[in-house]
Amino acid sequence: HEIDFDAVSEFLFDEGVSSNSIENLIREIDELVRIAKWYQRFDNPSEFETVAYLAVPLLRALGWTPQKMAIEWNNVDVALFNQLPRKDENLSVVVEAKKKDNSCLTAFSQAQSYAEGKSNCMRLIVTDGLRYGVYLKRNGNFELHAYFSLTRLKSSYPIYECFGVKEALRAMTPEWVDEH
Repeated sequence: HEIDFDAVSEFLFDEGVSSNSIENLIREIDELVRIAKWYQRFDNPSEFETVAYLAVPLLRALGWTPQKMAIEWNNVDVALFNQLPRKDENLSVVVEAKKKDNSCLTAFSQAQSYAEGKSNCMRLIVTDGLRYGVYLKRNGNFELHAYFSLTRLKSSYPIYECFGVKEALRAMTPEWVDEH
């Protein structure tokens, strides 16, 4: 079922995400939803536009700094690093973007191939700017952990057998640590 952003921010706070990051996210989310809905109605943005206007602002609002975010790094649309310098062993997350209306989940195999051999890369994020799929590495394999659409916040996706927006955003933060 659908949930509102207050429930999301409360969950993130309970999970230890900083008030500052949550406030940034609240400030940014309305604008991102507005852009996303405009794209839904009128336009088909390029993959680069999707990254620039939707994915990067969302990641910044979640607390990623420009120093730890590399765009178009070794063929990766957005590479997120847990620490500097930006090198393979510090790669924490691979973000793979697709053009809007191409199912973002189809980007999984490409994202997975970029993460291969990078032992600290435990997360993959696939997106078309509107929808986000978050995969976590479990027992050596990436599994879909959570999924959400900016324009329809849901608590879970039974069809994908995964969590919804709260767990997705939590797993997209720089502070995230897998407890499993």
